Amino acid sequence: MTTRWRGGGVTTMELNWYALWVKSRHEFIARDELQKKGIETFLPSAMRQRQWSDRKKNVEFPVFPGGRGNGRTGDRALSY
Repeated sequence: MTTRWRGGGVTTMELNWYALWVKSRHEFIARDELQKKGIETFLPSAMRQRQWSDRKKNVEFPVFPGGRGNGRTGDRALSY
């Protein structure tokens, strides 16, 4: 990332990023804890409609869920 300022000088800042592996269904909890500590986070999510016997509800799910997979997929990339 290169930043220019009014004086015409240039400075380069190197930004580091990390991918975290968290327990399944703890993705949003981990994100919230990191944000409380002042760490910028990125957790892409999508809304899905879930149905119970008495109601339907829109629920937010992470696009890349944590955990070791559920064993139902044959894709090695997803069941690490």
